[in-house]
Amino acid sequence: MEDTNKKAIEEINNKKFYRYYPVSSMPYDVSIDESNRYGNGIYFLDNPYYYKNRFDNARLVIVKPKLKNPLVFFNDDENQMEYNDMLLSAITNGEVANRHEFTEKMIKSGYDALVIHEPRGIYFLLFSDDKNLYETISDTM
Repeated sequence: MEDTNKKAIEEINNKKFYRYYPVSSMPYDVSIDESNRYGNGIYFLDNPYYYKNRFDNARLVIVKPKLKNPLVFFNDDENQMEYNDMLLSAITNGEVANRHEFTEKMIKSGYDALVIHEPRGIYFLLFSDDKNLYETISDTM
């Protein structure tokens, strides 16, 4: 298992991830929106085209991760069963009340990011703007 995790981290750290954001905002602000699919964090996707038309006058930031201990979900099932099962188990056991508390639990457990394979691409979710965990490749309009 350790070799599999090490290989997954190496693969993630060798990818580029993209984030479109409105010109009036900062690219590395942690999003605390209630509708966030995986809780609070800074969302990146390895698919550069998925969110391209979401914002008028959007900027695109491209990063390369430098993760040491991400929580990685390999399942590419559309419903993300691995993540959902872990979240529901934590809620059922009274460990957390919602996905945002689940993110806090991951941080306290020593994870630096969340990586989830989905049909639309691979999500890379930073829990904070820790500049040791990524390298900015570019930030353009």
